[in-house]
Amino acid sequence: MIQTTKRVCVVTILIASIVFSLANITGCYRPTQGAKSTSVLDTIKTSGVVKVGYCGYPPYVTKDPASGSVTGFSVELIELIFKNWGGEVKIEWIETTWDRMKLDVNSERIHLLADPVWRTISRAKEVGFSNSYASFAYGVGVVRKGDKRFGVPLDMNQAGVVISVAQAGGSHEYVKVNCPLATIKTLPNSSLDVALQDVLAGHCDIALGDLATVKRFLSTHESVVDGRFVESPPVIVPAGVLLPQGDFKFTEFVNVSIEYLESTGQLKRLAEKYHIEDLRVK
Repeated sequence: MIQTTKRVCVVTILIASIVFSLANITGCYRPTQGAKSTSVLDTIKTSGVVKVGYCGYPPYVTKDPASGSVTGFSVELIELIFKNWGGEVKIEWIETTWDRMKLDVNSERIHLLADPVWRTISRAKEVGFSNSYASFAYGVGVVRKGDKRFGVPLDMNQAGVVISVAQAGGSHEYVKVNCPLATIKTLPNSSLDVALQDVLAGHCDIALGDLATVKRFLSTHESVVDGRFVESPPVIVPAGVLLPQGDFKFTEFVNVSIEYLESTGQLKRLAEKYHIEDLRVK
């Protein structure tokens, strides 16, 4: 009787141990934090529609004000990706703004942003990015006609100098680090030339922007402004496709697509078509 009781106790303990171990194993499993439960890639496969956002950044994305259609390097990049998809996918173009692009991509109002976006630490904590497929020169200056004070970028680092920049852009990040003595005036990133307009209004000594935007601005206002650091921009930044944060499956798809288009020479042909210089560090 005693032996039988002992055997029952041993079996009970063994069963309890197994149950406890299984509970621990099950309890230890957790889905990867930050990962999306349903990938945008699966949504596109099911619906046959990809929602592509754009803000407008020539020559990457240019909107025709009359027809509303969009053209440019990035527009053709997206079209090539889904042309090579292997099935029919409708591209739905949805206009957004630089201020709300992060909200729109994470809420899935858009699945991705066509305009290339600089991959920064502060943005990466909120959204996802593809690998870079473009690069931009920032820190390029515009001054009033005849202003000779700024021969090199560090000439801006003086007390009393007012520098206008768009908030959170490459030029803003540069002057925060390299021009602590100057007064930095940050403006909402509502348009590409928002800071440059400050020079025309006489609200700053120098305004900074990206190379392409500054060149367009100079050609339009050449009688009243001069360019600075156009030939040797102080900042070169990588840019990629803005994606939903945590959607690793869709991110991998976009990365492979960019790699394929680059390896087959299609990105090079697009760059030549739109007169885009590849500034990426090799």
